[in-house]
Amino acid sequence: ADADAARILDSVTRGEELPLTRGAIFDERTYQRTEEWLRAEVLEAGYARATTQRRAAVDLATNTARVWYEVAAGPPTAFGETRVTGTETIDPEIVT
Repeated sequence: ADADAARILDSVTRGEELPLTRGAIFDERTYQRTEEWLRAEVLEAGYARATTQRRAAVDLATNTARVWYEVAAGPPTAFGETRVTGTETIDPEIVT
């Protein structure tokens, strides 16, 4: 994970439990949901170009799975100029 993603995820996961937890039964739905949760947290922090990848290694001999998630925040995203259109029936001052 890049530095921004690591900082964000460290702050949001303190006290919060990821959907996929140690000791739980490994299933594809939770594995995928955890990736989606990680990405959503970085997006919510203002990094609209955040990307995630996941990988799992299943050991059939020990009935265990090991998972890795990689999160890249990308650059912070800011709103550009905002325009309001279609105000033919409403006073533009009310909308802005």
